[in-house]
Amino acid sequence: MWIAKSNAAQRKGRAGRCRNGYCFRLYTSEDYENMSETQIPEMERASLHDVVLHAKIFAPKKTSVKQFLAMALDPPSVEAIDYSIAYLKEIGALDEASTNDELSLTKLGGFLAFMPLDVQLSRMLFFGVMLKCLKPIIDLVAALAYKDPYVISLEEEQDLADLARDAFGHRDFSDHLMLIRALDAFAALCSTGPNPVNQSAFCKEKYLNPMAMRMMLGIRSQLMSEMKNFQLLPTSVDGFSAPEYNSFSQSWPMVQAAILGGCSIASSISGKPSRFDISKKDSAIVHPGCVVKRHMSDSKHYKKSIAHFANDERDPNVEFLAYQELVKLREGIVMKTVTVVPPLTAFIFGGKLSASEYLIQKIYAVNPVSKDPGEPLAKDSQIDIGITDWLTFSDDFNLMQLLSKLRCKAALYLSQMLEDGKGHEEHEAFLKPSQSSLRFNPQGRDPDCDMRNFDEAFPDSLRIWLPSSEDPQKVVQLVIGSPQCT
Repeated sequence: MWIAKSNAAQRKGRAGRCRNGYCFRLYTSEDYENMSETQIPEMERASLHDVVLHAKIFAPKKTSVKQFLAMALDPPSVEAIDYSIAYLKEIGALDEASTNDELSLTKLGGFLAFMPLDVQLSRMLFFGVMLKCLKPIIDLVAALAYKDPYVISLEEEQDLADLARDAFGHRDFSDHLMLIRALDAFAALCSTGPNPVNQSAFCKEKYLNPMAMRMMLGIRSQLMSEMKNFQLLPTSVDGFSAPEYNSFSQSWPMVQAAILGGCSIASSISGKPSRFDISKKDSAIVHPGCVVKRHMSDSKHYKKSIAHFANDERDPNVEFLAYQELVKLREGIVMKTVTVVPPLTAFIFGGKLSASEYLIQKIYAVNPVSKDPGEPLAKDSQIDIGITDWLTFSDDFNLMQLLSKLRCKAALYLSQMLEDGKGHEEHEAFLKPSQSSLRFNPQGRDPDCDMRNFDEAFPDSLRIWLPSSEDPQKVVQLVIGSPQCT
């Protein structure tokens, strides 16, 4: 985005602040003439997710978010507000109110509004606590909350810079994991005592910005304090590596699930990893600078990227990606900072994962084409379940009912964590079977989806499948029922 003429005039004044000087501008006179007179207000050009959350908190009673934001000096467009509201509903920060048409703020939404972070990163941090992998996730959030720690290398050093990234990324197909390892290595170096010379040498070798890395360590400490202030963590927790919140910090499948909790999800088109659906209408490609893209067989950097991984040359089945941000380039919409996610993780933790305050009482399997609403689906039926308004999963009835049971348990555990900062034993019980079932081999094998033990672990949770109003012959949707369901 170009600056405005008012910005250019302000910068020009700096040249003569102390004495006569010169102002050099890196754009043409024609570019200058095409600039707007003043800069567009941030509320009209930036994401409104945080603004909408805070508007829900501070707006007077009986005043909607749209009415409240319309009072601003430079109000945002209605379309931008609607987009943010839809996104916040998707991640579980806003929910339908029972008494009026205005959406209500969920407990998760209250946490997202409290944290001094982008809502996606706050949600990822919460999932790190919830899934007991705090250390790697707080490292990752601290890194993502600041600027890219990697320095821009000269063209003749680009191969060396890529190798430095690959040294942290391996062939695990995750930009997020690369950042976790980079900050963890720098933090380990700093833990031996203040030694700026060694830190600078390390960063120079790895093409990292030492000032950015130190800033991330400071952000990490601040995030711990904020979570204690919100009472998500008890004040007695000692450091990032407290055992009670890091039971699964060495389990990549659980860390992967927490990452997805703070990202958007993309689904490959026809199983091809070159382009991914990101909504009903839009698709995107992976940014060429991502470690994931360089390690794909269709990348021009593929042979270079796998040269140091001779025993690991197979691609994973790239069906789903967790992506951190979208940018619009000449090539179209591009995803940056991505992680390959297996289907099981995508189903259990993707999309809106929230539960009402009441527990699940009854969930039934209903045949959508039967006149009898209580007739169960045939055991060999293929059913589709939507986790977002555009992404559905289809598989065997028996498998999907077990997977849905686990997704419901995850939702209940999330709700309980928000309630009192810890999950009850019966809800937390889903963590261990989840961890063992989410095993993912990046060499291209599917995750182990043996779900047979879930019936024994969760005998109280049943299933509900209801027909879609759009296609009652095919689409069914998971519904969490109330205590009055029969």
